[in-house]
Amino acid sequence: MNRSKDKRPENITDLRQLRKERSRRRARKRLGIFLVILAAGWIIFSGVQGFFRGNYIQRINSFLAMYLPGDGYPIEVAGADVLDLQNAEGDLAVVGQNRVVYYNPNGRTVEEIRHNFYNVEAVCHRAQTLLYDAGGNDLTVYSGSDPVFEQSFERTIYCADLSGGGALAVGTRSDTHTSMVTVYNSAFEEIYEWYSARGYVLDLCLPASGNRMAAATLDVSDGRLVSTVNLFDFTNAEEVKRVELADELVIDMTIMGVDNTLYVLTDRALHEISMSAGTELNSYSFADQGLGAYRFDDGIITLAIGDYVGQRSLTIMRFTEGLADAPSAVCSDHLIDIRSDRSHTYLLTDNQLEVYDSSMQLLTVIETPDASAIELIGDDVYYLTGVSLEKIAHANRVAE
Repeated sequence: MNRSKDKRPENITDLRQLRKERSRRRARKRLGIFLVILAAGWIIFSGVQGFFRGNYIQRINSFLAMYLPGDGYPIEVAGADVLDLQNAEGDLAVVGQNRVVYYNPNGRTVEEIRHNFYNVEAVCHRAQTLLYDAGGNDLTVYSGSDPVFEQSFERTIYCADLSGGGALAVGTRSDTHTSMVTVYNSAFEEIYEWYSARGYVLDLCLPASGNRMAAATLDVSDGRLVSTVNLFDFTNAEEVKRVELADELVIDMTIMGVDNTLYVLTDRALHEISMSAGTELNSYSFADQGLGAYRFDDGIITLAIGDYVGQRSLTIMRFTEGLADAPSAVCSDHLIDIRSDRSHTYLLTDNQLEVYDSSMQLLTVIETPDASAIELIGDDVYYLTGVSLEKIAHANRVAE
């Protein structure tokens, strides 16, 4: 029997729509299968541990929230309540006066942690969050939104750090010494105590492995400030190594690279120190110019050097391993915030974002009205205003 095909336009259109709908269904089905496989692998990897910790269901919900679509950006946020933005291994952590909220790149809320810390300091990772009351006594580590370690110390907390692997170090006052540091492993079992007789603990820094630690202390000797960087290796019983920085005040520290190289920023210089050898490798001094701002990012250290009030300009410098041949650019606008990645440096000034390449050549300027802070997640830039959290996607940034 001869069957002719109906080639009327309306039928052809219906057929095309049917094919599109079938394609969408197949895409959704493949996405569903992919998420099931991904979730199954994640459950096998971490589910047993989560089950015995009693937060199994919550961890599954958090995992799914990382990949599910959200309402997108902008997100309504009270900018005055936000203290910090942090890159939490792919999620955006918004640290507020009473809560910490994690958002995925789609604008979906992954986690929300409510807190009552008066002077909160936060270290945000995707798996865990450290919150403590600087100058107070209380500290909590969360897995998702559930507390997994809570401690009220008898003496004032000076500083603390949480590694990506879950190791914890806490610096406090001491009755017998100037200060002390207590170190916990990823199961929050106390593994080390150190009492400082050479000044107050200013800062602590742990690599992801948690096998080492740097502790910066400050003392006064013969009327001079003396900062000491104390280096610890928990894998053996070697003596603590020390690097003294006379007439300098430690501002911040970070660890970079597979060799666990330590970078110490003071009010006068940037120091590169080998944690294993306990020796200074390189340094860059800006003592005669002053430090206007700085940022530690993944593999990049960005310094804004100079006195903007007096000179109306700052020199922006990008440092990598070795601290040599740092490219620079001059910023003549009021600098609000600064970030860098492997390919770009971003300067947030009054109502605009200046984008530079890795050689510090200006690429583009993007209007960012009322912006007060920025953060980088992947290739995208997020910025905070007085009323919202905004996102500049990589494609939009390139187009501009």
